[in-house]
Amino acid sequence: MSKQPLISLIIPTHNRRGPLLRCLDSIAKQNVALEQLEVIVVADSCRDDTETAVQTYAATAPFHVRLVSHTAGSAAATRNLGAEIAIAPTLIFLDDDMEATPGLIAAHLATLEHADVSIGYSRPILPVRPSRWQRDARRWWEDRFRTMATPGHRFSYEDVFSGNLALRAALFARLGGFDLAFAGRLEDYELGMRLIAQGARLHFSYAAESSHHDQSDLTTWLRRVRMDGIAHVMLVRSYPQLHGAIFGHTHLPVGLSTRLLRRLAWAWPQRGDQFLALLIQLLHISEALTLTLTRDRLLRLSREYNYWRGVAAEIGSRQRRAWLAQAILPDVGPDAIQIDLAHLPHEWEHILSVGAQKGLILSINGFVALRMPPVPGAEPLTLTHLRRALLNRAHQDILPAVAIQIFSQGEELCWPVS
Repeated sequence: MSKQPLISLIIPTHNRRGPLLRCLDSIAKQNVALEQLEVIVVADSCRDDTETAVQTYAATAPFHVRLVSHTAGSAAATRNLGAEIAIAPTLIFLDDDMEATPGLIAAHLATLEHADVSIGYSRPILPVRPSRWQRDARRWWEDRFRTMATPGHRFSYEDVFSGNLALRAALFARLGGFDLAFAGRLEDYELGMRLIAQGARLHFSYAAESSHHDQSDLTTWLRRVRMDGIAHVMLVRSYPQLHGAIFGHTHLPVGLSTRLLRRLAWAWPQRGDQFLALLIQLLHISEALTLTLTRDRLLRLSREYNYWRGVAAEIGSRQRRAWLAQAILPDVGPDAIQIDLAHLPHEWEHILSVGAQKGLILSINGFVALRMPPVPGAEPLTLTHLRRALLNRAHQDILPAVAIQIFSQGEELCWPVS
């Protein structure tokens, strides 16, 4: 290269020659100066001709391509290696099954002008005849992106997705990269915890769009669900403040089938795995026969068992009772901070900081409008977040309190309610 690049785009890959070349072709169509870009392809234990294909592509590519090979066996280590050898001040992580729209890089750069982390939109692309679990997965992703795009959204560690992510190289180096103990186990979330702790400003950009051509099958998806169970236990060990938020729901009433599946996962995992194999067979049959209700129930049971199988494998049956007993859902306690929105105090920044840890009770002239429990792993609470929470609950809680306040006392509110 004639001069130092401004952007290092890192693509981890493993035996995906075709999707990788499609990803590289999409980068060649970016509406930025490509001479300012270096693309680092990190091939992890590739047994196909990925490396040869990349070398051939690099010979005529409109940007500088660097190829590195190693045998780490994890995307986290592969991304870390790419970041270590990157020379640009800005890093963009893009998975090899992504197809970037022409404005992806420009949108990330624009976001980083006012934020520390840019989370891009990864639009799920489904096969011609998607299964139910694939449609559910797409709905889950689209809901998450829609939530992050909502003005006033309070970002948390769960919003960090490394498949389409940009941040400053100095910040990534200061954090030490992805924690390899979590490799393949929600390492994105763990990085998110450290980003939040560092006070990093997270922002989501629909304009930084890529099409995600995920080729996972049902077996792969269920394996990921099991790894999620393992990762959640690991997260709690590293960040005890997440214990109640992640596992507090286990104290809530559940149906008989869920109780039995959890029992199988804890006490008889071998029999449980045999039962899971039967569930999957029945799931395929119900999918073929379009037995919608049966299929949905079998899918839910398969997911439930796999998640708790992962949790049980990481905790161990002897520690189950003590572990779950300590998991209490975050709630608004007796020491919660109370704020009257009709008389907003001048020291609101300090009050919100304390309230974010202990919980908040928002009222209007004494009428309770909203209770906000602590949210571990979320960015610092601001008035913008409060305004969004109030608008979300307006018809249910806020407007009745406002009406009572207006008609009973006739005072004006200092808080904007619309």
